[in-house]
Amino acid sequence: NADINYSMSYDEYASYGAMYESYYGYTFTPVQYFDSVLTLGVEYVTADTIPSMYLLNGHGEAEFPEIVSKNLEAYGMKYDVVNVALGEAIPEDCTCLVINNPTSDLTSVEAATVSNYLENGGNLLLITSAGADSFKNLASLAAEFGLSAEAGTVNEGDSNAHVSNLPGYIYPAVSSHDSVSYISSQNIPVLVANTHAIISTDMKGVTVTPLFTTSDKAYSVVSGTKGAASEKNLAVVAEKSEGGKFLWIASGELLNENLISRTNGGNFYAFYTATAWLTGNYTSSLPEIPGIDGSKSVY
Repeated sequence: NADINYSMSYDEYASYGAMYESYYGYTFTPVQYFDSVLTLGVEYVTADTIPSMYLLNGHGEAEFPEIVSKNLEAYGMKYDVVNVALGEAIPEDCTCLVINNPTSDLTSVEAATVSNYLENGGNLLLITSAGADSFKNLASLAAEFGLSAEAGTVNEGDSNAHVSNLPGYIYPAVSSHDSVSYISSQNIPVLVANTHAIISTDMKGVTVTPLFTTSDKAYSVVSGTKGAASEKNLAVVAEKSEGGKFLWIASGELLNENLISRTNGGNFYAFYTATAWLTGNYTSSLPEIPGIDGSKSVY
């Protein structure tokens, strides 16, 4: 099944439980999922604001694979598409704009539209592949936050931090920043590929925090030439004291279904927690409702 959070009927749950308990040797306690659904529904209608994510379109951006779209829906994350290339304005309810691995640059007019959105407190999640340094107008947006893309593709020189014999498939160190703290605190792995380094320069009124980093043995390869080894930033977040937030993940393969599967959902959680942080994902004042023990009658 493609879902990270797989659900089944109560009868299936109870039936398979005994088999799993016998095979794996752990206690299996079935619970009824409708409590979670009910809680989510109450949170939704009582929230002061509802997070609303929009995906930029018109530049060859990658669509979400089914595993991502289905699980975003399960987590209550609404999203829609906006095409500034057709003159569409960024909607007023957009709490996070996502640009997912574009294959062509924005125009200067489009970049100005996104820049105005950010200046007015908007939030951007940018996902790019190696070669993003050639997108001049996209680079102008990053430059407003003191960020730029380094040329070349990053390889990891530490064999403990990449897939065996594949130095371009990197397991980065994850920081404790709020946007990724869930995956770092739970030691959830993230696997990135087709990456480039992100360079940050000091800019007044902007705080930059690395999110994904390599070891100090990593290096960039440009036109077949290996660069000097150093620690590389593969994801960062830049926050303006007056204005929006710019979260940049330099891996075009972040939402690749195979990498999501290989990390047991880790790559999805990296994306979800980043967007949830950027959107200010809604919470309620309700206490958490525990699941009902399905092994006991409630009547």
